[in-house]
Amino acid sequence: MPINTACDSLPPFFPLAVMTSPLDKLPIELVDAIVEFLPAKALKSLALASALFRHPCQRCLFCNVAIRRPLLDVIPQTGPQPPSLSDFPTSPRLLANIASLTVAFARAHGWPDEPAFSTALSAIAAHGNVRRLAVMGTGPWAWLAPDTRAALLAILNDVQLRTLKMHDVLAFPAAEMYHLLSRGVEKTLVLSGCTYRLHEATGLDMGVARVQSLVLRSNLDEAYAMLASTEAPSLQNITKLSLRHADVDLRHNTLFNSTSIAHGLVELTLICYTLDAPGVVLPAAPRLQRLEVRTHMSWILPYGVAPTLAALPSSLQRCVFVFTLAISNPHRFYPSAEQYALFAADDSRGPPSAVAVELVARVVNGHAGVELDVADEEMVWEEFQDVVRRGFEGSKAPVVRRTVAELDGFEDD
Repeated sequence: MPINTACDSLPPFFPLAVMTSPLDKLPIELVDAIVEFLPAKALKSLALASALFRHPCQRCLFCNVAIRRPLLDVIPQTGPQPPSLSDFPTSPRLLANIASLTVAFARAHGWPDEPAFSTALSAIAAHGNVRRLAVMGTGPWAWLAPDTRAALLAILNDVQLRTLKMHDVLAFPAAEMYHLLSRGVEKTLVLSGCTYRLHEATGLDMGVARVQSLVLRSNLDEAYAMLASTEAPSLQNITKLSLRHADVDLRHNTLFNSTSIAHGLVELTLICYTLDAPGVVLPAAPRLQRLEVRTHMSWILPYGVAPTLAALPSSLQRCVFVFTLAISNPHRFYPSAEQYALFAADDSRGPPSAVAVELVARVVNGHAGVELDVADEEMVWEEFQDVVRRGFEGSKAPVVRRTVAELDGFEDD
């Protein structure tokens, strides 16, 4: 029978056979769950082999992107060379998957790939979906090419940005920082080792900052001056504040005295090298519910704990002291009788009954480089618990814990 006759004899709308795969019946939620457990190499192969998995794999591959300048020429490069930025994808469909971006510029003048650096950032600013941004630099902001600065500022001021970390960005314009506080980053801002150009920020009316959580590390005086300026936006929306290398007496702190930050604080974290008498002294913080104090300690307990407990605000619900036990010689960790009372309040009132006081400790290597074995660490931990029990002398003792996940990076972050 001729072929055309055979086709003509078929009934109208005869269903043609279409090759399908059992994978096509998988729910998209299950497909997303599968790709989350795959390594990058497998994601690349699967994206090329399956149309069903292509977009979920691309979303995982491009979710976290880091763009770094090459290191200085004097540093020898080992291992495989990173791909050139001239090959950076510009497809809007791929760039829309970028949710977390890290930008690191390790050198300033004379970088031959600077145009490609600017082009990549401009493409991300136009089509990306960045929620988390980390900017790390080792030189003045003005050393970047104008196109690079413009692209970075476009990402910084995006209203969908939720978390921003800036590390060692020098001479950053304070006016741009005020703009991103009031119009850009919404949830968390981390400033570490940055400096700012304050003289250019004049005649501004920034309103109220959107940011809710503020973390300041290193160069605190620079950050205080920038945030306490009369040109800065109001910080009344900030509910969480973390200060590293901070003084324990915050009554005369410019950040608290010149802004509205203290009135809205719910959580406060202070990271100090030592905790000396008279302990932590806070400004009026009527809504403060959680106080966390992290401090180093040697084989003697730090002073100032008792006055802090006695002076807690009435709104406080939880107080956490985090001690790093840096023991040169574990066998010297035997507190004297006078130290047992350090955790007890100085007056008859004692710490507020509603406050749940919690002591957290971790054991680390000593200052002299002494390696602690498991038995030494256990002995130090037992001694620490014993001095706390004796310090409260039968009254309600605080909760004592050892090494929790939130302490990771306490030494270096």
